[in-house]
Amino acid sequence: MNSVDSMRLDDFREEFESGKPAALLLAIEYCAAWCLVMPEWVHAAYHDAMEKWSFGEAMDLEDAFSRPSKRRDRNHTLKHELRSIIFVRATQLKGESDRPSGRDFFEELADRINDEWANYFHDEHGTDLKLTAGKAEREYRLQMHAFFPEDYEHPDAYKKRNSRK
Repeated sequence: MNSVDSMRLDDFREEFESGKPAALLLAIEYCAAWCLVMPEWVHAAYHDAMEKWSFGEAMDLEDAFSRPSKRRDRNHTLKHELRSIIFVRATQLKGESDRPSGRDFFEELADRINDEWANYFHDEHGTDLKLTAGKAEREYRLQMHAFFPEDYEHPDAYKKRNSRK
């Protein structure tokens, strides 16, 4: 990559880091137009945005590509980790019993996760884990929507559709 390309991509990076998400898309387009290898910051930001969108944390691509704050970055990591734990434990709990995933199921799931993971979240992230049944259900449904979008509606879309009635 020559110095002109480096300077141009540095300009896009400054714009992106100052809160202009379109700069990321312009950097991707610039790399594609000139057959350049994407710099690490472009790759990482693009991957993060697509992960937010594909895992249901963002309702649409515009939301996925908006630049998060540092606090939101930390919260994104916590959410992603907790969502994975919820999905795995829900699958295990479903295997232990053949009951449907109703309110009782998610209450038991939340209690188990709170008991098993509270120390880890406190020690690793300095935060207290207070998972509720409602939050466990929402996060589980977000994961199911990410893996099986044709079978599971996004929880926010479902809520919005049912609030109009």
